[in-house]
Amino acid sequence: MPSITRCALDRPHMPPATRRFAPWAARWRAVLGVGGAALLLAACGGGGAELDEPKRLLARPDALSASQPGELLAFMKERLDRRWAAGIGSWAMPVLTIGVVSTTDAPAAGRAVSGSTVVEAGVDEEDLIKADGRAVYSLALPAWSGKPATLEAWSVQADGSLRPGSRLAVGPADGGSPYRTGMHFAPQSRRLAVIGQAWVGSECPPGMACIARGDVAVSAILPFVPSEVRSQVTVEVVAGADPAALASIARMAIDGELVGTRRIGEQLYVVTRFSPRLAADALPPGTSAADRKLQLDKVTTADLLPMIRVGDDAARPLVADTDCWLQGGNASLDLQVTTVTRIDLASPALAMSSRCIAGGSEALSLSASRLALATTRQAYSTVGGLIRYAPQAVTDLHLFSLGSSGVDYLGSGSVPGHLGWDEQRKPLRLSEHQGDLRVLSFNGETGWLFVGDAEAPPQPASPATLTVLRPRASDRSLQPVGQLPNAQRPQWIGKAGEQVHGVRFAADRAYVVTFRRTDPLYVLDLANPADPKVAGVLEVPGFSEDLHPLPGGLLFGVGRDADAQGRALGVKVGLFDVADPTRPRELASQVFGTSGSHTALAYSRQGIGMRVDGSSVRIALPMFVAEPDPKASRQGLQRFEVTSGRLLAKPMDGVRFTPWDDGEDPLWAQRTVQIDDRVHWLHRGTIETLAW
Repeated sequence: MPSITRCALDRPHMPPATRRFAPWAARWRAVLGVGGAALLLAACGGGGAELDEPKRLLARPDALSASQPGELLAFMKERLDRRWAAGIGSWAMPVLTIGVVSTTDAPAAGRAVSGSTVVEAGVDEEDLIKADGRAVYSLALPAWSGKPATLEAWSVQADGSLRPGSRLAVGPADGGSPYRTGMHFAPQSRRLAVIGQAWVGSECPPGMACIARGDVAVSAILPFVPSEVRSQVTVEVVAGADPAALASIARMAIDGELVGTRRIGEQLYVVTRFSPRLAADALPPGTSAADRKLQLDKVTTADLLPMIRVGDDAARPLVADTDCWLQGGNASLDLQVTTVTRIDLASPALAMSSRCIAGGSEALSLSASRLALATTRQAYSTVGGLIRYAPQAVTDLHLFSLGSSGVDYLGSGSVPGHLGWDEQRKPLRLSEHQGDLRVLSFNGETGWLFVGDAEAPPQPASPATLTVLRPRASDRSLQPVGQLPNAQRPQWIGKAGEQVHGVRFAADRAYVVTFRRTDPLYVLDLANPADPKVAGVLEVPGFSEDLHPLPGGLLFGVGRDADAQGRALGVKVGLFDVADPTRPRELASQVFGTSGSHTALAYSRQGIGMRVDGSSVRIALPMFVAEPDPKASRQGLQRFEVTSGRLLAKPMDGVRFTPWDDGEDPLWAQRTVQIDDRVHWLHRGTIETLAW
């Protein structure tokens, strides 16, 4: 999906503002076929020649160098020149862009409260519902874009029920097409930060063709879409101490597209990427060298950097060129700037600071003290609707420390392969633990946009690679200290023709699921970073895409069942015993529906809700169950209990029979939170409370 090598369609899978339309995308692909899907996907350029950069930028291909005055401008101009020579430009192909689970903070009032699903303990992620023992905050997304989202507060009563409080419309009141991604709740200041992606339409600028790169989209197919759509990442801070009186404190908008957000305590980290719109990049074929040089000479540093707008104040630059790092050895011809902005939610003035990298980002990983950004050094393309990476793809990792002074660069390194094609799950392939960065990468050239692509003829053997990187201060590098497979441990992680589906790091272990016809679950022992090893392997039908470690050496997986030919069928949940890593066992599994069934996890890692109570776990999962007879298909809240190694499925709540997701109650907008013995289910734009 996101990549430093973005092409006309910014995300090979789908842009963040269209995840809500994922069912439509799947249906359109089925109607259009491979050829039709290919019309919506443009090939990327890049790779190959080294940059004509100062030698200090070429010391190591993966290394970053602090930008000196004027260097960012020279860096980007050189890429513009090379883009033109390679026949790449924003004119090239206009396309349509359709607009263990844990609580990260201690709950108040001694209540048992489930929290948002997180990759790293203690690091909160954006979600549509947040809660502590005193209040629940929900974010209802509009059924159609163009309307603000609604933030609602609820007071938790003594019996666990909720009393409605105040409601607040969040996002631009004058529209555009706001798409809210979620919110954070800072427990000390009791402030909420609502994060969104706003798509603002405008007319084509004079003398420029409407283009579609990064934060710009084109109405090349449907006439009712504005001539040009530019994206902004919005952050609205709301006072939530009194659930009866929500109040907006500040609104800010950052040019570009959202990579992701994380919160540690009162510090909010917002990672965005910006694709500058340049006339020099929109010149049609046949433009003379003199005219190209004329337009290139007009490009300024200010044209390359994103702006920020706070409230009604005038827009100002988010960063200066000297706030950026440059990666001279990156062969991508993409024009992007990735920015990391830290906002202190507890400070009266919402103090903030920003740093940037010249280039895009594949994924981010943030622990309590480290930030890792992954970038790809080569371009990739789409062929027949399938993502095709370079044969010898390399992923660069850049590690930063998080301190009182802001974000500081620690070092860079690289691993073979890429992080896959699923944006939601790319961050799960990175994990910082005790100072080391663990990465699970994949070497296959062709990825799958949809599960059904696994039915295509098998690709050559492309095993996954596990790499452990350790920062070395002397040269600011990330040195590989351990890797799988290796000469002493040659066993592959995955079989020929398989691809990686589920990855989960947990302390000194990693769980990896690969799939083509069966699901090999690999348990990796990372206790010795210099000597990682495959401890055990379990093969079962189907595959798990989402893995959740549970107490007592258990692992809960959600994925799909499959037939003997590898065709994906219904939703499958499984409970595994991994207490003995050398002998993983499947304790129980259940299948719901047939092909077309899916859960809220298909749209967000936060789609599942869990509450751990000692050795027992309660799981709530919004689910759509497809049946051969469409009239028998149903949607509702599926609940599970895990007790003493047993998996019990409770009857589905709120059952509604429908052949498709109801536009008024889509799975992508559903979440749950559990408080004591009640589960609060966000759906249909409000909260329904159920006794567990």
